[in-house]
Amino acid sequence: MTTKNKRIKAPALTTRIEFDIHVGSIATMTTELRAMEAERDADIQLAQQTNAIEIGELQEIINAKASLCEKYADEHRAELLPGKIKSAETPLARFGFRLGNRTVALLKKGCSWDAAVIILKSLKLAGTVRTVEEVNKETILARTNDDGQLATSDEELAKGEKAARMPLSTIGLKINQSESFFIEPKVEGAETVKVA
Repeated sequence: MTTKNKRIKAPALTTRIEFDIHVGSIATMTTELRAMEAERDADIQLAQQTNAIEIGELQEIINAKASLCEKYADEHRAELLPGKIKSAETPLARFGFRLGNRTVALLKKGCSWDAAVIILKSLKLAGTVRTVEEVNKETILARTNDDGQLATSDEELAKGEKAARMPLSTIGLKINQSESFFIEPKVEGAETVKVA
């Protein structure tokens, strides 16, 4: 099995017969590829299910024991980690307390993010409040017809009436839609390519 992807260079096709042969070959190989992928996926699923119950149960036991140890260590911190020591060892493991990343949180239940925004805005502290404005591309797509005309009236659009429209180009936007070539095998069953 090779580890590097090699791009196969083939001469240009010059006849319809060569084209049809290549399309048929691609269809057959695509079906084989899908079968191989399905087999691989089944193997992965089986591997994930193997010992899954035992793994889950063991993880729960580990978590429960770790919780007990954390509670004990918190209550007996001076004994286990005297002074400014953050970690210690037993014959089989290291234990201790790690500082997590700094985060901003609400002080208490009565506080809210909205209230914090209002206060920060009133203090005019640069950069403490973010405002993100961006074009809602999904809405633009929904409001634009095939002729590139954007609906400018919400009421008429909501009623299903013909809405006032303007060219999307006046906003400096356009709708892109590309075309791509495809080859899909015609299959009779789950595994076999339809033979002409």
